[in-house]
Amino acid sequence: VSVVIPTRNRPETLVRAVESACRQTYERVEVVVVNDGGEDVGDRVVGAGGGRQVRYVSLGENRGQAAARNAGIRAAKGEYIAFLDDDDEYLPDHVDVLAAAIRKSGKEVVYSDARRIVLEEGTGREIESDVPFSEDFDGDRLQVCNYIPLITVMVRKEALEAVGGFDESMRILEDWDLLIRLSVRGGFLHVPRVTCRFTARPWDKGHTNSSLGGQMQAFSRIYEKYPHSGEEVMRARIAMLMRLKDAALAGAAAA
Repeated sequence: VSVVIPTRNRPETLVRAVESACRQTYERVEVVVVNDGGEDVGDRVVGAGGGRQVRYVSLGENRGQAAARNAGIRAAKGEYIAFLDDDDEYLPDHVDVLAAAIRKSGKEVVYSDARRIVLEEGTGREIESDVPFSEDFDGDRLQVCNYIPLITVMVRKEALEAVGGFDESMRILEDWDLLIRLSVRGGFLHVPRVTCRFTARPWDKGHTNSSLGGQMQAFSRIYEKYPHSGEEVMRARIAMLMRLKDAALAGAAAA
C-alpha cells in the first residue's frame, strides 16, 4: 500500500501526518510525500518515517493538489493507493482495515469514515469534533455532491491509471471529480468505521463569500462534465446550485 501525501509549506503538520502513516499496524506501507513547490522538507519527512519507507518527490513549482497527487501515484510502488493531506492523520489501523476490505471484496475502491476536528481561529485549539459522513455508496448521490472524504479512500492503482488520475485543470473538487470517474467502473464498498481524522477551519479563506462563488462554478463544471438523464439527479443538482448561490449572496450581504 502506498500513502500519497501532497504538501506545501506546512512542515509541522506534515511531520505529524507522515508519522501517523508510518505508525500503521499494516506492515507493507510506503509513504510518498510530494512537495508542491514549497520549502524543502525532504530531510524532515524521511526522518519522521521511524524505519518505514518514506519517499520524497519535489515538483519544483506549485502545480496544485491534483498534479501533486498524480506525481505521487506515478512514484508509488504499491498495488493500492491511499491519500492523506499534510494537516490530517490516520489512526493506527486505517490501512489495515481498508486493505483487508479491498482484498476481501474485490472492489476497486473502498472507503471508511473520518472524524472531523474543528479548530479555533487564532489558537488552533480543538473546539469540536464529529463524523459528518458515514454513508453507504450511492452512485446517484455522488453525481450530486461528494460525501466521501478522500482521506477515507483506498483505490487499486490500476483503476486510477485507467481513469487518468486527477484532473490537473481543476483547483478545487478534483477529488470528487476523480470519484465520479471511478464510480462509472463499479460501486464502492463502505466500511462504517472511523479510521482517520481531518481538520476543519471554518474561519479559513475556503469559507469566504468569493470561495462560495468559486465552488458554485466548480459544481457547475462537474455537472456539465458528467451529464445525467435521471430526473431525481437533475432536480437535486439544480437544488444544490441554488443553495450555493443563496449562500454566496448571503455572504455578500453580510460582508
